Amino acid sequence: MKKAFTLIELLVVIAIIAILAAILFPVFAQAKEAAKKTSCLSNTKQIAVSQLLYSNDYDDGVIAANLYLPSAPIAQQVAGSWVTTIAPYTKATPIFFCPSFTPANLQKAMLDDTCDGNDLNAIKEQLP
Repeated sequence: MKKAFTLIELLVVIAIIAILAAILFPVFAQAKEAAKKTSCLSNTKQIAVSQLLYSNDYDDGVIAANLYLPSAPIAQQVAGSWVTTIAPYTKATPIFFCPSFTPANLQKAMLDDTCDGNDLNAIKEQLP
């Protein structure tokens, strides 16, 4: 006579697997967020090194924040920004974007009491 699993045994195994999965999913989410934070920190370091390289090449000159007035079209503002100035030193545009960025995170941060500005509408106009 062949032995087989009973329905109760099968349901118990499925329940145990579901409980383990419920315990582990938050741990995996935290690890993923920690990896994103590390990536963001690395990007920040690369930007800082790029600025130092620019400064060394231009006799310790400081990079201008923006060459165009805020009233200029956004395309001109981007063309005259410090990001464009150090572009030859970065060679990778994804370092300017945080992997954890979402418009919802931006809104949450801007509406926080510790934020020194709350012009959320101006930021929303520039989001992709």
